[in-house]
Amino acid sequence: MTRTNPQARKLLFRSLALTGLVLLLGVIPAAAQTWEGSSITNTAEVTYQDANGNSYSDSDNVSVTVGFTSGIDVNDPTTVTPAAGSTDNSLTFTITNTGNGDDQAVVDDVTFSGDFTPTNVSYWIGGTEYANLAALNAALAALDLTEGSPSVNVTVQYDVPAGTGGQTATVQMDVYSNRVNGTTDSGSGDISPPLSGGITVDDGSGTSSGLASNGTQTYTVTFDVTNGQSGVDLIDLSFSGDAGISNVQVNGGTTQDISFTAGETKTITVTYQADASVGTTLNMTLTATSDSNGTVTDNGAHAFTITEPSFSITKEAWLDDKSAEISGNVLPGDYIQYKVIVSNNDGTHNLSTISVTDDLPSQVTYDSDSDDSGSPAWSISESGGTVTATLTSLPAGTSRFFWIRVQVN
Repeated sequence: MTRTNPQARKLLFRSLALTGLVLLLGVIPAAAQTWEGSSITNTAEVTYQDANGNSYSDSDNVSVTVGFTSGIDVNDPTTVTPAAGSTDNSLTFTITNTGNGDDQAVVDDVTFSGDFTPTNVSYWIGGTEYANLAALNAALAALDLTEGSPSVNVTVQYDVPAGTGGQTATVQMDVYSNRVNGTTDSGSGDISPPLSGGITVDDGSGTSSGLASNGTQTYTVTFDVTNGQSGVDLIDLSFSGDAGISNVQVNGGTTQDISFTAGETKTITVTYQADASVGTTLNMTLTATSDSNGTVTDNGAHAFTITEPSFSITKEAWLDDKSAEISGNVLPGDYIQYKVIVSNNDGTHNLSTISVTDDLPSQVTYDSDSDDSGSPAWSISESGGTVTATLTSLPAGTSRFFWIRVQVN
């Protein structure tokens, strides 16, 4: 019976234990795949002695041949950022045979998804262009992916439509093994043209004027906002104005986020009220800013000046029969017809609550009064030599009058 040295046994057990631990933890480096068709030969040798101490040896071997296992890998290309409206752009996929034998790749499909679809698509291997998948796959069928050269780069060439800045299209390439159709992989990459260009806002008709609103009158100004960028963008509209500008509405709200297509112009309506002393100019600004890039912005200005109505009063002395104005002298006892005329010379604004007070001179005595028979009618009264006449309204661009008959003392 052969006896083993105790120290040797201890070392053997320790080695076996460590080997088991390594296998359990899976930290043995993976060996490269053995290529298809390789022959694996294993030889066992034996030595021995006969009873007389003569030494002998013998050996035997067995061989096995490695078969094929398939594998395909398609990488995910890095996002590319060609300009909107550009042509002959490219996105390259690397297809790798990860099996253990020569194989060919077959591109099952190339699909596009997202915000837009690239146009004029073709495929390239090296310096050769293929117009469609059928032509591409014919070339791939003749290209063996081998142990020494397991990969091929397939480039998708395309044009980016205009107006697609700020949008993203995803390109997906589906590939399978020519030898084992069920072995597939997919890779995808993004095409993201950046926005370029700017935003413009016109100056909102420049200037305007009107009466102080006094809580009643609302004014309107329009601004043309143009998205000069290369794609669709959400544009933030905000309005500011001097003290005295109030009750502002931008397209019906206090602020607005409005979507613009590339190159689109929209008319933005701003309503407001304005209150200040006559002659004051109030400044206001509409600002348009890209939601995707706050540095892309512009503003338009408008100035509003507070005015007063163009109004006048005229008093004339006429003959008693109202046939003509008096051109000569009058004598004691004569009658004079005073004609009082009020005119609203403002072509825009109606006037209301017109009140005329006429303190007659001491040299005449009040006799009677009459109106111009217009509508609404004058309300006229006299007391102590003072005539008061009121009118409820006077439309823009109109005049009204009334008469006061007096006698020269």
